[in-house]
Formats: sequence, structure tokens, C-alpha cells
Amino acid sequence: MQNIEGMPKSDNQNGPVVGIIIVIIVLAIGGYYLFAQLQAQKLQRDADQIQQLQGDTTTGSTSTEVSDIQTDIQTQQKDLDTLNTQTDADLKALDTELNTL
Repeated sequence: MQNIEGMPKSDNQNGPVVGIIIVIIVLAIGGYYLFAQLQAQKLQRDADQIQQLQGDTTTGSTSTEVSDIQTDIQTQQKDLDTLNTQTDADLKALDTELNTL
């Protein structure tokens, strides 16, 4: 068989296979890139949370005066009480939700 230009027609069927392989490689590279980006975002969120927690623990005066230390302790105790109240409310809500299942 000859094609329009007079050259013999090739019966080589490798074109579709090569195309599929190229598409698979491009998809694999794209998936790896997406996975790497998601991991980087997760690491950044974790680092931000750690930094925020560290920042929260260092709030207070650096004074060594007894009255300043007592004020810092009272402030931190109020923060802990608020956290305990929020945690208790969250646990009660979770318990209620689990009991409805």
C-alpha cells in the first residue's frame, strides 16, 4: 500500500502506545507535584500552630516581682479555666452526637 505522496505506508502501531505512556508520565508528575504541595501546606500549618502555642505560653511579664508573677499566674489560670469550659462543652456536644448514632 502507498499513501498519497507515493511513499509506502507504515503499519507501525506504536504511536498510540507512546502517547498513552506520555500521558501517564505527565499525570504521575502532576500527582507528585500536587502531593508535595499538600504536604508543604500541612507542614506550614503545623509550624504555624506550634509557633502560636509557643507564643501563647510566653505571654506574661518577664518581671521577677512577686506581684507581677501572681498576676501572670491568675491570667494563665483564667485562660486554663476558659479552655476547660470550652473543652467540656465540645466533649458534651461530641457525646450527644455519638449517642444519636
